[in-house]
Amino acid sequence: MFALLALGVIIFVRLRLLSVPLERDEGEFAYAGQLLLQGILPFESIYNMKMPGIYVAYAAMMAFLGRSSTAIHLGLMITNLATMALVFQVGSRISGRIAGVVAAICYGLMSLHFSVQGVFGHATHFVVLFAMAGILAIFKGAGSLRKDVVFAGGLLLGTGFMMKQHGMAFIVYAGLILLRMLSADRRVERGQKTRIIAVFTAGVVIPFSVTCGVLWTAGLFDTFWFWTVSYATRYVTMVPIQSGLETLWQNLSFIICSSPIFWALAIVGGLFSAMQKRLGGRINLLGWLTVFSFISIFPGFHFRPHYFVLMLPAVSLLAGTGVARLCEGPDTPCCPPANGGFRIWDVRHSSGVLQVKRYAPLVLLFIALCLSLIRNDGYYFWDTPEDVSHKTYPAQFFPESLKISDYIQKHCKKNDTIAVLGSEPQIYVYADRRSATGYIYMFPLMEIQDYALQMQRQMAREIEASKPVFIVFFSSQPSWVVRPQSERWIFGWLEGYKEKYRPVGVVDFIAPDQVAYVWGGPAADYRPASPIWCMILKRIDAME
Repeated sequence: MFALLALGVIIFVRLRLLSVPLERDEGEFAYAGQLLLQGILPFESIYNMKMPGIYVAYAAMMAFLGRSSTAIHLGLMITNLATMALVFQVGSRISGRIAGVVAAICYGLMSLHFSVQGVFGHATHFVVLFAMAGILAIFKGAGSLRKDVVFAGGLLLGTGFMMKQHGMAFIVYAGLILLRMLSADRRVERGQKTRIIAVFTAGVVIPFSVTCGVLWTAGLFDTFWFWTVSYATRYVTMVPIQSGLETLWQNLSFIICSSPIFWALAIVGGLFSAMQKRLGGRINLLGWLTVFSFISIFPGFHFRPHYFVLMLPAVSLLAGTGVARLCEGPDTPCCPPANGGFRIWDVRHSSGVLQVKRYAPLVLLFIALCLSLIRNDGYYFWDTPEDVSHKTYPAQFFPESLKISDYIQKHCKKNDTIAVLGSEPQIYVYADRRSATGYIYMFPLMEIQDYALQMQRQMAREIEASKPVFIVFFSSQPSWVVRPQSERWIFGWLEGYKEKYRPVGVVDFIAPDQVAYVWGGPAADYRPASPIWCMILKRIDAME
């Protein structure tokens, strides 16, 4: 009953918030997916350090479900439910059926939460999907010594890496577990073990190799390598360790406080898992998964809230194990001890008191669900999708992008280009117009790195060559992240270049709940009342 109630809540909330406006990462993925559906490869008209697998995933969702934000979030919901099913399978295999059910529900609830920006389709959700599928395949393949299943596991894990580089941690985990399981199996000869490892490695490298081959054939490999390796290497060294650890503590503490009972049960499950390893001498699958899941959020020391989705399967599996072990009774346990597990009850009879104790963890889970619903009732039941967007990303132009895009779409031709000078690629998706430059984010241009000036000059050249009908300029810091030491050449260039354009629209964040829109002629004389505004400029020779 608890599982059905929790599943109903998860589905209800995701359905209710399907139309939440796209945020910038979703805008990037959707725009790249849009280009792919037009036959335009990544790194030809879009530059970013992310692996292009997530672009393919979005293209597939948009091809089958549609190109609206509702369709994209429906795809995310399907992805989330599929991941819950995989977490159930992994949990059932490691700790028993009840552990699997509890783990799936915990993952579904925690991955939905406001603290991890759960209703937005970040790449981490897709990494987890392929990682869990790959890990499950490795468990099955290593146990049955089936090379085809091991190969499939490697292929899935390699695909997870192509969703986001953080997926590498799960590849290392699966590889080490595969080695350990094969070494512990007396049926496996050295030659057979070598072949199985080779098959796993082949599966892992195929997605990356195919990507490199396609981009090489298209003449885009150098650009791909620059962004995903050369620039990415600089990017992961930009954040000071102390600053990164402060961000880690701040975000992790918020996430733990948002679901304290689940995390407490995860600690209990971790203790039982450690005891099982000591008593049974078996591989501590959950312990190592927790370690590598934690490692997966560390690259770059950025620790953004949605990165912690990568940890949630391990935390959920630990919580499921904790509940399952606490529920075990002396005669008829709720779930049988898995993999040589043990019971925490030493008596040989069943009493009313023990029956109450047996089901107490499930009651605790029910209380956790109720508390979550009460503490986040607005998020779950009352807030509009626009409200959820503004609360998750304060003073950012995600809902407002719809009106900006609508104006652009109505006042230019289908084959016209536009330039968004700000990190708001969702506008390209809504307006269904091509970008005049491959730089859809301004962040790299403002970072303290050797390529910043080179990038700014390249963007200016591309815009001048394309002659976009509209320029959309954002003043807000979240859209640029200008630092005191940032190279500012691009702003000087813009001052001169925008003489060819005339303001036709202004969006002004006067207050958190008050946004002013000014369109047409009055926009030229409007003076924003706040430092957070957006100006839409149209090329003078394209004016009606």
